[in-house]
Amino acid sequence: MLFWLGILVVILTFVGIVKKYDAKTCLFVAGLVMCMAAGNPLTAVNTFTKLLTNSFLVPIIACSMGFACVISLTECDKHFSYFALRYLLKVKLLLVPMSVLLIWLFSNAINSPAGLAAAVAPIIVPVLMRAGIPPAMAAATVLLGTWGEFTSVSSGLAAVVGSYSGHDVPTLVLKALPASLTGLVVTLVVITLTAIWRKELYNGEKATKDEKSKADAVMAEVLAFKVNYLRALMPILPIVILLLGTDQIGWIYKFTVPQAMLICTALTLLVTWKSPFKAVNEFCQGMGTGFASIVALIAAAGVFTAGMTEVGLISSLIEAMKGSVDLAKVSASWATFLLAALSGSGDAATLAFNTAITPHAASFGLDSDLVGMTAYLGAALGRTLSPVAGVTLICAGVARVDPLELVKRTAPACVFTNIAAMIILSYVLQ
Repeated sequence: MLFWLGILVVILTFVGIVKKYDAKTCLFVAGLVMCMAAGNPLTAVNTFTKLLTNSFLVPIIACSMGFACVISLTECDKHFSYFALRYLLKVKLLLVPMSVLLIWLFSNAINSPAGLAAAVAPIIVPVLMRAGIPPAMAAATVLLGTWGEFTSVSSGLAAVVGSYSGHDVPTLVLKALPASLTGLVVTLVVITLTAIWRKELYNGEKATKDEKSKADAVMAEVLAFKVNYLRALMPILPIVILLLGTDQIGWIYKFTVPQAMLICTALTLLVTWKSPFKAVNEFCQGMGTGFASIVALIAAAGVFTAGMTEVGLISSLIEAMKGSVDLAKVSASWATFLLAALSGSGDAATLAFNTAITPHAASFGLDSDLVGMTAYLGAALGRTLSPVAGVTLICAGVARVDPLELVKRTAPACVFTNIAAMIILSYVLQ
């Protein structure tokens, strides 16, 4: 009886998420209901409070979000993006794939897809439209590049995966690097072919007079902006520090993510001479945002998993996957992909899978790091083709087109990239 009640609650939970109800509320309430049905309501409460004070995850997420806010306050992100945009303007015939690549690289430094789109879409989209690329394709290049968050060494979602094996995020990023680079190549090739098939590559004569005027103003601003190269370096400095200190490279001291973020925050203040009082306040605001949006979601997902455990769903899933390892591999990649595509929330899809299944990967003969990163990438790609994702709506709003028009252009690249990544992560590396 409890088993079937659990299945009903899980289905209703995902229906609620797909219908855009708050994911934290859906997951917490569902977990609490299942714990109560099993006669252990305190399990939900204890799990929630335990995850809110997780000494491994909370500092990583809080410090990363704090650093991101300081970078925005000091406008180092503007120097970074304008520096890169100057070179983008020189490759007119390759504007579509190069724009995707540029956003993918930006995502490593600014790993909030919606925040990144809000910052750079108003700059890049008009430039692409000036080159005759239709508004929908111009916005789609920004949207597609945001799956690069998967490779960020400050990712809280990757930190969740690492918490099961004891590996830090830079180690996980390097471990999944073959899949990341293969996926990037597939993405660039497929979006270029999509643009060719739709006849939406560079053609400056197609741009309207209004589009040309708007883009010319943006390009003039970009070219006239005096880039400070030290400021432009600040957003990617933590990435460099963390990667150079990994066990695989080992060129410098191995800093933790919070240490790297705090050090780089201090260096940013030295470079920009920004008021430390304003910077500290902004850093704390960022930590609060990270706690409210990410840590709380992780805790809610933990309660959901605890509820599934209490009613016997987790043990049944594990037994099923022990009987078919391929089922586990395909589920990691495509279950999260579909849930993120339907709900628009890659975070919720990733955490739902990684808190329920990934900790038990070793019991059915799989590497938990690779299973978790497969789920993370599947969710990131699924979110990238969701018409209801926040980042999609932002990009569509900048280009003034229907979100579905963006999805029509990103979908082929997302599907083929997920297939390629699943083969690498689940079969070649496992």
